[in-house]
Amino acid sequence: MNLPRSWRQVTLKQFIALEALPETENKITRIVGQVSVLTGISENDIRNWKPAKLEKTALKLSFITSLPKERKAKYFYHKWRLYKRADMNNTTVAQVTDIMTLNNNTENVGEKVLNALAVLYYRRKNTEYDADRFKQMKAELESLDFQTAMNSSAFFFAGLKKYLPGVLARFLKKQTTRTIEKLIHETGTLSDLNAYAKFINGTTLQ
Repeated sequence: MNLPRSWRQVTLKQFIALEALPETENKITRIVGQVSVLTGISENDIRNWKPAKLEKTALKLSFITSLPKERKAKYFYHKWRLYKRADMNNTTVAQVTDIMTLNNNTENVGEKVLNALAVLYYRRKNTEYDADRFKQMKAELESLDFQTAMNSSAFFFAGLKKYLPGVLARFLKKQTTRTIEKLIHETGTLSDLNAYAKFINGTTLQ
């Protein structure tokens, strides 16, 4: 049985599965689910174990009771590929809108992290953001270890309030009212963005 001993040995996909486990006050049920996710052993097989074996296994997995400390990173290697993001100042409103739209549809922390990574670490030879690559990037990055995933997405979630006003200001100064109206209609997210920034001459769109 291969047991992870740290968040470095837990994939983002596994973390998402841990987050998706049904909430329960039954400690045994909770541990059985966690062990199943992290080892690939079926829950039925784990329930055939002696309680002492389950308890011993749970102790080895005690690190999952707290999230890893974040260390912000601009790049990482995964499966011999380099993933490098642009500076937060260069994050586009399209990227921010995509991430917020995607994350509004899930409460799963792991899914939120994966959504952010898939948008922010796309690889293209030109600088134009291409949202069509999202599914491909998501499939590539779900096997990334959770520690690296947290480190590589923390800058976005921590820096959103600080940098978003500038992102919006640069974008909206270049747009027509028609474009902004269309964006609100299609995404329904500008009302959420208003919580972070007053972006037209110090006022907000109601």
